[in-house]
Amino acid sequence: SKILILPLSNLLAKMKCPFSLVMLVCCLDVNARFANTKDSNIVISDAKDVFEFVYDKSSNSVQVKEEITTNYLCNDYRSTIGIVQFYNDKMQIDDVDFSIDGKKPKGITPVFSYYQVDDYFYSDAHICYFPLQLDKKGSTGSVSFKRTYKDPRYLTNIFFSESYPVVSKQVIFKVPAWMNIELKEMNFNGYSIVETKDSKTDEDIYTYTAKNIDARIKEDMCPGPTYIYPHILVISKEANPQGNSFTYFKTVADQYAW
Repeated sequence: SKILILPLSNLLAKMKCPFSLVMLVCCLDVNARFANTKDSNIVISDAKDVFEFVYDKSSNSVQVKEEITTNYLCNDYRSTIGIVQFYNDKMQIDDVDFSIDGKKPKGITPVFSYYQVDDYFYSDAHICYFPLQLDKKGSTGSVSFKRTYKDPRYLTNIFFSESYPVVSKQVIFKVPAWMNIELKEMNFNGYSIVETKDSKTDEDIYTYTAKNIDARIKEDMCPGPTYIYPHILVISKEANPQGNSFTYFKTVADQYAW
């Protein structure tokens, strides 16, 4: 998924953010390190990631609309979750919403900024981030993002694992009849992931449901996440909406040409 826990204290310091915010993120860094255990204080009780391919007349292009909803549960002691979402010039965040125990928390505003590491800005990389504080055992937090991929080539790897253990997660693709894509199941062996397909006249709906996925673990010299964690590789091949024709990665030659 696209919601990550990242060590941002250095980033915020470079951005001359208030000291209190820098210290808060330092605490988030500690939480992130302990989030990689099976008995994590925080778990993702359920999550849903929906992708829908649409044709945008104004730009004469195929886009992908994404809606992410993640629900967190505090099992024991008070914790603060660092919510981070990346975007860039090919991907925009359309909306952000969040709540704690069903209520909108006061004084928390998502920050949209350039992504910076060691004084270097990455011109095409941006982040949206904010803290989500669960005050007691049994507290719940809900976070949702709406994003738009301006080019389906940039929709690539969709992961089931997160920074916290996942009890249940759904990944849904709504593919209209005029869109040709391939969904490749990667590293599914050993995991409880079920795929269903609902074929209609004008679209196919693919639903992947995962259960009891352990949190990601960061280890030195470990292979990259695409080698070890279950995910779906999305390959957009071609589209023919409303008499228009677009070729993406139908062949390897198309990829090299692009």
